Amino acid sequence: MGAAAVRAAVALPGGRAGTGYTVGDPEPVTLSRSLAPTGNAACLMVVTRGTVAFLDGLRRDLDRGRLDNESAASLLTGPPLGRALTAGVRAAGFRGPASLPPFFAVATGRRDGRPLTVLARPAGDPPRLLADMALATGVPLALGLAQVLDGTARRPGVHPPEAVIDAARFFRDLEQYSPGVVVEEAAARWGRPRRPRWRADRRASTARRR
Repeated sequence: MGAAAVRAAVALPGGRAGTGYTVGDPEPVTLSRSLAPTGNAACLMVVTRGTVAFLDGLRRDLDRGRLDNESAASLLTGPPLGRALTAGVRAAGFRGPASLPPFFAVATGRRDGRPLTVLARPAGDPPRLLADMALATGVPLALGLAQVLDGTARRPGVHPPEAVIDAARFFRDLEQYSPGVVVEEAAARWGRPRRPRWRADRRASTARRR
């Protein structure tokens, strides 16, 4: 059975805030091994209310056996009018991204004993690289493979990208496809880092952070 989307209310430096929805990407696992952060990590989809309502409808029908993987995938490429209308009605029960950037990474912690939140995001808004999923996936992959081919990243074994890729070179190479990365910092309020508020969609049970 698929789990209901877990929503996270996120507050970022620069007054940006909104809601994202968890997605099962591998980064929370790999980052815990390569960078060893304390606390918790998650990947979020920055997605409109209508889209998350549509995806949740597919999940429900998959769980009930009304759809199989192939038929659900076909509906993603060409949503029928009935499903689109249903998602539009159900969208009112979800929260949207508001002012969240379309793509970002954020970390909270302490520097010199003081609580701090650090945000990294593409300089463009919206970043042109993210307008095409093939480019968004293929360009970073090609830049990483270039480091493998020239010997920059050639540690034996299987590793996540952040463990072997030269990050400074990667972002320099990426600038020809994306307008660069902006890093913003802000002191956390109330004397400690603000944590995202995690809660399952109201039609599912509450998910607590452990």
